[in-house]
Amino acid sequence: MIAVEPFHPADLEEIAVQPAQVGLLPRSERRWFADRAHDLGPAWSARDREGRLILCAGFLVAHAGAATAWCVMAEAKGMALLAITRRIRALMAAASWRRVEMLTDPDFPEAGEWARLLGFTLEGVRRASAADGGDELCWVRIRSDK
Repeated sequence: MIAVEPFHPADLEEIAVQPAQVGLLPRSERRWFADRAHDLGPAWSARDREGRLILCAGFLVAHAGAATAWCVMAEAKGMALLAITRRIRALMAAASWRRVEMLTDPDFPEAGEWARLLGFTLEGVRRASAADGGDELCWVRIRSDK
């Protein structure tokens, strides 16, 4: 069982980030990002049965029709990933945004696989847009007019 709660900026300093994401959000930039993530859109944190943070995630709202999804996971997320995936899919289905983007590290293919499970398709490469100056893959999920 996981407990989902509103995101607080201090959560990003508490979470034991999985190794593949450490470079994407260096410790020196976590508080800066956390404050903006808290201000720019809905966000949540999830804890496991022992009370450990296993996820911080949310949406950075650009305008009424678009947002960027973000997620930081702990290595200890374990079997909670399926429940997390279902919860995020439900949140996106209920959201009013026409376009949702998700950025992933090309050197972390598991993130791309997860993006596909969430219903995203690969749009392209964003050159030199990562915190470390590297490239990022841009995934999109677009709600059709149908």
